[in-house]
Amino acid sequence: AFIRWQMNLYFGLKRELELMGLGPYPCPTSVSSGMHAVFMAMALCQAPVSLYGYSYHDEMLTTRSGHNNGPQALFTGHSWNLDLAIIRLLTFSGRLDVCTGDEPSIPLSELVKITGKDY
Repeated sequence: AFIRWQMNLYFGLKRELELMGLGPYPCPTSVSSGMHAVFMAMALCQAPVSLYGYSYHDEMLTTRSGHNNGPQALFTGHSWNLDLAIIRLLTFSGRLDVCTGDEPSIPLSELVKITGKDY
């Protein structure tokens, strides 16, 4: 029942974001473990849920370093841009707090202009 709730929430948010004119988002073959963790935390904890180590912008996600130096290929079975849009929506609605030195409402193009940041 809990996984069904998570899937209903995920695809319900996908539908709502697309109705607002965002997207379209590809239909994923699997939901990322990060989104499962976010939904579990939202079910167990009071809002806002603090997230550490989550990306909220596609450039941030696609240029992150993995276990080796340099950008890592992203698994194509996930809808990463949908995950990012959901994280941003839940942050703006006060349900999540993305704990980073950067404010998720500021575009990455503006963030990279800040000295001392490593993107």
